[in-house]
Amino acid sequence: MTFINKKGFSLIEVLIAVLVLGVSTSALIGYQIKQSTTLEFSNMTLIATEAANNVLDEVQSKSKEIRKKDAKCAPSNQCISGSSLPTSFSVNGYSFSQHCSLSCPNTALDVFKYTVNINFAYKDEAGKVSLSRSLATGQHYVP
Repeated sequence: MTFINKKGFSLIEVLIAVLVLGVSTSALIGYQIKQSTTLEFSNMTLIATEAANNVLDEVQSKSKEIRKKDAKCAPSNQCISGSSLPTSFSVNGYSFSQHCSLSCPNTALDVFKYTVNINFAYKDEAGKVSLSRSLATGQHYVP
C-alpha cells in the first residue's frame, strides 16, 4: 500500500484547531464578562461616592443648623443621641440606600461626627437581594 501525497488537512488537525479556537474564544468571552462587571461596579462606586460627598458638602454648608436641629444636645452640650436620616435613590435603574448619622465623639470639644454610608443592593428577577455591598463611607466633623 502506497500513500499518495494529498493536499489538505486531516480530520485530527481540524478537530485540534477547532478545540484551540473554542478554548481561546471561551476565555475571551469570560474576560469580557468580568471586565463589564468590574466596569459596572466601578460606576456604581463612583455614583455612591459622589452621593456621599454631596451629603457631606451639604452638612458642611449647614453645619450650624444641623447641629441645632439634629444633635439633640442637652443644655450641658453633651450629645444624648444621634439622629439618622435614611433615604434611597435610583440611578440608571439601580437602587441605592443612604444612611446618615450624627454622633458626638468628643463632647469636651463640642465636636459632632456626621457619617454617610451608601449601600447598593442588587435584586435578581425574583426580587431577592443577591448582592449587597457598602460602596462609600464619608465623615465630616462639625465644630
